[in-house]
Amino acid sequence: MTSTFIRGNEWNVHTKGFVCHQRGISGRVADCKMATWQIGKSARFSLVDEHGEFYCNKKGYRIPVGSFSLNRFERLSGIRAGIRTHKPKAPFETFYQSFTNGLI
Repeated sequence: MTSTFIRGNEWNVHTKGFVCHQRGISGRVADCKMATWQIGKSARFSLVDEHGEFYCNKKGYRIPVGSFSLNRFERLSGIRAGIRTHKPKAPFETFYQSFTNGLI
């Protein structure tokens, strides 16, 4: 999996940067990892059955895979990194698939 983090921007002064990962659960977890690294915190993630679990600030959380997102992670953990995510448009899971199909 490739990832991109772009620091700062001229479009939104409240955003610290952008992350671009794939659309699936691994990309959504990568978004959360980038958010924690951005502010110098750490979190541990795992996939159990159809749930994403994470441990942060000495607490454990469990979220169904279908609703796991950076937004949900930030709301539950209380971490606010100020980054935005960009995902490939459906039905593609990666930006490479979008690119090879002429959608970028």
